[in-house]
Order: sequence, then C-alpha cells, then structure tokens
Amino acid sequence: MLGRVRVAAGSFVVCAAAGLVLAISSGCSEQSRYVNVPSNHRHLLDDALQRLHAVGLSATFAAVSVSCGSGLPQVMVQSSRAPARVRQHTDVRLKFQAFPLGSHSLPQKRPRWTYVPSLVGKELSVAVDRLNAIEPCVRVRSASATTATRLMVVSQDPPAGTRVPAYGVAVESRLGRGWRQTTMRLVAAAQ
Repeated sequence: MLGRVRVAAGSFVVCAAAGLVLAISSGCSEQSRYVNVPSNHRHLLDDALQRLHAVGLSATFAAVSVSCGSGLPQVMVQSSRAPARVRQHTDVRLKFQAFPLGSHSLPQKRPRWTYVPSLVGKELSVAVDRLNAIEPCVRVRSASATTATRLMVVSQDPPAGTRVPAYGVAVESRLGRGWRQTTMRLVAAAQ
C-alpha cells in the first residue's frame, strides 16, 4: 500500500510501500497548497487585488461605473468568503459598489480655471488624488481571473492640458440657480 503524508511546511513528501519509507525533498506542488482567503469587505478594489495576490489568488469582477465624485469601488461581497481555505491560484469573484463621499465645499477664494493633468498610465488611486478642483467619474473594466495588483488609468476625458472651470460653474434654469461640477471621466483596468 502506497501512502502520501505531508510534513511540516510542505517541505517533504513521505511515501511508504511494503515497509519501505522514502522521503522526497521536492516539496508539495503549488496546486496542492491551500491558503486563507482574506476578507476584503469594504476594502477598495485596488487594495483587494493586492491582498488576494499576496496569498496567491486571482480575482474576477464585472465592469463598474462609479457616479461622479463617489470615490473608488469598494468590495461588498466576495466568493469564496473569508475565512475559507482554498487552493492557491483559486479565482475569487468580487462584487462591489461605491459609497458617496459627500459634497465638497467650495473654497472662498478659488481660481477661475484649472488644467486637466495627464493621468493615463497612472495608478487609479494616485490619479484621483491628483485631481484638483475636478470631480472624477470612474469606470473600471471587467477582469477575469486576473492576478493584477493595481488599477491603472487607460483613458481620460477631457485630455491632458485642457483648461476647464475650477470646481464647476453656476447655472440657471427655470427651476432656479444651481451648480454644475467640473468632471472628468477616467477608465481604469486591472494591470
């Protein structure tokens, strides 16, 4: 009878056959290692990708658009859920939503104009932080079994260098006065 036993830290495989014991130090294969799934509930999507990659898991998620000024998508549900143990390289499905950040107050003294920075090729969280007096409208492309650890901006509108009203403009309609925020569309993808 041939048996297989895993010993401390997966460094040896012991096989016994008719009273003969053989130790092989080649270790356990990567596919047979199990890892703990980290909980990503309420983590930003890019943070969740980093946490999954750190333990050797991949992620799948559908495309999502976040309303202007609402921040970045946050994971609400994942499958497999923590504290599950799964084989390394397992695909974890993420579902997320954006939580509104609330309205930004307008500074008393503000510039009339601002210029759109070049954000293509930058990490999404860094790109959003670089926006001054412009509200981001974020769309994240879907990914399937990705081992990416970050979200990168792949397109922006308006293009870099465009002069736009700082913070927005006052508008009038038949309903009265209002404010229209200056916005920028960013498309990001897992890379």
